[in-house]
Amino acid sequence: MYYAPLYVDTVGVFRPGNGLWYLKNIHTSGFADIAMNYGPGGDYPVVGDWDGDGDDTIGIYRPSNGQFLLRNSNSAGSENASFYLGNRGDIGIAGDWDGDGDDDGIDTIGIYRSS
Repeated sequence: MYYAPLYVDTVGVFRPGNGLWYLKNIHTSGFADIAMNYGPGGDYPVVGDWDGDGDDTIGIYRPSNGQFLLRNSNSAGSENASFYLGNRGDIGIAGDWDGDGDDDGIDTIGIYRSS
């Protein structure tokens, strides 16, 4: 009998003071499987499947100017997409806002404004 692989979200840590990411591939103790810098201090993390390939990848939101910078791989490098949304001080968020689940596999961004 064939069982499809179980894909689950796993834990990660983002340090906003210096832009360090620590990502685990499985839920176990120990060192991170991926450790890298992406973004300077002061950015907020956002995570989602930006390109529909089934893998969640990193991104950052700059509250100082409302800019999103998204990567299509969990590695250091330049952004694959960059755009502006929101006002200074907003918080960037990500999710499946249109409720299509896995139909297209793509997460999209939004903002949270406390006022």
